[in-house]
Amino acid sequence: DDAKTLLSRDGKMPVIPAFQVFERVRKEYLNHKFDTAGLAGSGEQWLEVRQKVQQDMMRPESAMFYIDDISNIMDEVIAKLEKEKDSKDEVLISSLLYEFALESIGVMFIGTKLGVLQGTSYGREMIQKAVRLFELFSSVIFLPPMVARFSPAFREFVKINEQLFDMSQAHIEKAIGKHKVDGSLDGTILGKLLVRCGEDSSIPKVLASDALNAGIDTTGNSASFL
Repeated sequence: DDAKTLLSRDGKMPVIPAFQVFERVRKEYLNHKFDTAGLAGSGEQWLEVRQKVQQDMMRPESAMFYIDDISNIMDEVIAKLEKEKDSKDEVLISSLLYEFALESIGVMFIGTKLGVLQGTSYGREMIQKAVRLFELFSSVIFLPPMVARFSPAFREFVKINEQLFDMSQAHIEKAIGKHKVDGSLDGTILGKLLVRCGEDSSIPKVLASDALNAGIDTTGNSASFL
């Protein structure tokens, strides 16, 4: 009951302290890349983005569209588990689940398998950078804004944010270009967001990028915990 009361009084535009460092990076250091902070923003901008994307991203039933694809990817994960286990039937599960997370999110958002489970250099680099990003996040989140820019850790944090954005955007732009020819994004989350927000909006691209990057950590670690 207390949690229910707390959430009911959170208001339309909750303040999420952990996201403030991402918002600051996007608005002050990488504003040449980000036209919007996406769901890492706050205030009216956050509310605008949330209202535009919630129907396509927050409905549990939407997940049913991807069940067959995710099941096929899970079969690949099981096969790789069998191949990589040692004589004690043990395997480093966390790295494999990071691969599962990135491959699955790629299918759901941009309708494309990225070949992560097959060991593509793109997948390895994305995962390495995403893991490093969240390692840095745990320290830079506590730095005062006026001090952060002098911190080597913060500068690395900004650099990796930019690198991950560029890497994901390359695949997102490629997927959008392909869609214009063959409609391949129909049914994907990115495709739905492009219809709802408009092709000129930067929101779909930022949300898709965030999903690819953050999903490695959140989905991968959640699966590891389970």
